[in-house]
Amino acid sequence: MRFSTFFLGIWACLAWAALAAQPAGAYAPGEANLYAETKQLNQFFRRFNGEELPDGTRIYAGDARFQSRSLRDAYLMQLMDQQNPELTPSLRRTFADQVLDAGCVLDFHGGHWFAEVEAEFLIGGRPETVLLFMELQQEAVGSKWVMASLYAACYDHALDPPPGAPQPDPAFLHPLSHELDFMNLSKAFRTPENLGGFVSRSFRPDHLTLFLADAQDKKAVFRSVTQVKFHFFQVEGWYFEVTEFNRPGPNRGWLISQLFPLAPGQSGALLNAIYRR
Repeated sequence: MRFSTFFLGIWACLAWAALAAQPAGAYAPGEANLYAETKQLNQFFRRFNGEELPDGTRIYAGDARFQSRSLRDAYLMQLMDQQNPELTPSLRRTFADQVLDAGCVLDFHGGHWFAEVEAEFLIGGRPETVLLFMELQQEAVGSKWVMASLYAACYDHALDPPPGAPQPDPAFLHPLSHELDFMNLSKAFRTPENLGGFVSRSFRPDHLTLFLADAQDKKAVFRSVTQVKFHFFQVEGWYFEVTEFNRPGPNRGWLISQLFPLAPGQSGALLNAIYRR
């Protein structure tokens, strides 16, 4: 067993060294970097889990190299943005050791990860940046991506009266309105643009609902996607973000761009920050 582990460790190190510094003539120009690049998010999953070789060959359960610690260790250190000074060698090493010690692998259908899609729309004739938060939803056969939440700055003040709108009567329904069977509700709906004054202070309009209403009324028109990134909470006690990097060298493609440990209960606050709630 010790010999097998030692052999796999040597093999993994040699494989990555081969990608980082090939002998002259071993690869065509740029081919080593192409192999090292994590070109697809699905490949990020496989490399994180140790389910493919450095040349892209898939390996499966029953193969001694499948999810081996040595192979995964080599990959984990390469799957991070090495140009980000916040991802220090100590932080990367701590994360990799905890992942490997726990035997944690990423599960594509395991939840606790989602996409953030930045897209440009015309909303009411004006260009707006919209953040779509996409999740995988299981279906009777397979799964599909769905919109789980949305943020657009143009909806932040959806219940505020429009600039220049005439000042309504005070937005006030007498506390004895129930004795009038709330017939004075007509006052609230006399100027619909000012309904916000009759809504509870604790109410926050849901941006996805407002956006879908605009889209169905053809007031929101899609233009293009400008950026995509992924948020992961699948490793207990950690959060990381995965972003695509297009740049020279082997450390490119889909990489961990942010990484930090999570204190107990911190994930909820972090999710609120991501969703801009």
